[in-house]
Amino acid sequence: MPSAQLPINLPASRFLRPYSRVLRILEPLRLRRIIRELTHAAQAGLCYHLWWHPHNFGTDTAANLGFLRKILEHYLFLRNHYGMKSANMGEAADLALNWQRDKQKNASESGT
Repeated sequence: MPSAQLPINLPASRFLRPYSRVLRILEPLRLRRIIRELTHAAQAGLCYHLWWHPHNFGTDTAANLGFLRKILEHYLFLRNHYGMKSANMGEAADLALNWQRDKQKNASESGT
């Protein structure tokens, strides 16, 4: 990847905040929101960037991993039904660059 194209801004669709005992009553709503957003992205062929880091799960590890497991199980459903793909940050950057390149190429070919 040429350095002139770096850095790539890949904004998060959603930050997966760590579990909070104070907000535990809202966990089903939080999960439903993420599931709904993921499903929309899969159905529309869009990218969904769920941003989190393992160190965010250092406290209440079981609750955090259990929540993440539910998201990953839904991802498997979306992969099987809609062909949703998972990508690491490098792969996502390559996809973004290719999309941008194709968009510019199509614009120049159409004269816009």
